[in-house]
Amino acid sequence: MHSIVMRVSPECLTLAKADLAGHGGTLVECIDGQDPVLAQMAWVLEAEAGAGHPNGTLFWSAVTDRLLGHLVAHHLSVTTIPDRGPVDASALKRLDDYIRENLAEPLDLDTLAAVIGCSRFQFARRFRATVGVSPHRYVVRRRLQRACALLHAGGDSLAQIAAATGFSDQSHLSNWIKRVYGTTPMRLAAGR
Repeated sequence: MHSIVMRVSPECLTLAKADLAGHGGTLVECIDGQDPVLAQMAWVLEAEAGAGHPNGTLFWSAVTDRLLGHLVAHHLSVTTIPDRGPVDASALKRLDDYIRENLAEPLDLDTLAAVIGCSRFQFARRFRATVGVSPHRYVVRRRLQRACALLHAGGDSLAQIAAATGFSDQSHLSNWIKRVYGTTPMRLAAGR
């Protein structure tokens, strides 16, 4: 049997607890037994780390924040997660503009949250409630849209397109294209 031991720094947990549950709960120190949600997130983090973090800091942050949110929601002695509501339309527009202008840059939850003026823990929950997907999926979708436009325009190599759209390399871009569109970048560029 394979097991994973996770350590969460007290600072991270304190911030997550303050943002998600307010004050007053205490974390159950040792979680015995099975929590399939925590186990799944731990396996995802282990696989990502083992592969050298190909999905970048936004993916890592999104998964760790979901993990912290799950800990706060399900493993505190008091669970009162307030509903902070959706992201308003003007903030969502500012965020989308920022993402489009910075596709080639590594994006993280702290930066994206700052664009709309909330904490990273509030941001991921509110964003998903508003848009219906995680911030990571949204950014990947925007990167793929831009990469497809560049592929159709021609002139740039796949490596150049990957760099211009924030993918770690051409293999990372190719894998996402195959995963989402079910084809190769060259066939996509040719319209097949």
